[in-house]
Amino acid sequence: MMLASHFGDTGVIYNVPTEESIKTFEASAPNDKFALVMPLLLVTKDNLQRLVKTGKVAAVIVKVDGKQPMSFSPDDPCPNCEYSILRDMNPLPQWNPAVSIMAIEMHACMLTIIHMRLGHVALQGAVSIPDLCHYE
Repeated sequence: MMLASHFGDTGVIYNVPTEESIKTFEASAPNDKFALVMPLLLVTKDNLQRLVKTGKVAAVIVKVDGKQPMSFSPDDPCPNCEYSILRDMNPLPQWNPAVSIMAIEMHACMLTIIHMRLGHVALQGAVSIPDLCHYE
């Protein structure tokens, strides 16, 4: 199965369910572009940097199956702070700084989060960052 973005990039869907599969992908994935499917618990700055460094990542699809860490936000160091009592704090608290900068540091251009519930798949959101991507 192929994944295509509005930029025309494609990637073969590749399942990365464990830390060991990340090592396998790094060591032996064929020269191609891949849309990696990963559980949320493996989506760390270190893991994404390792995967993107291979030059084979077109996108990351994150599966959420109820084992979501309490302090996860893919793009904000203090989600909803501007709508809470924290909005007047200067600077705003950053309880999620490591994950929040992944979108900026990643050279992969698409991060999609999918919720897996009772056999149904619901797309939570796609974060597209074309201005930060490097195309050659």
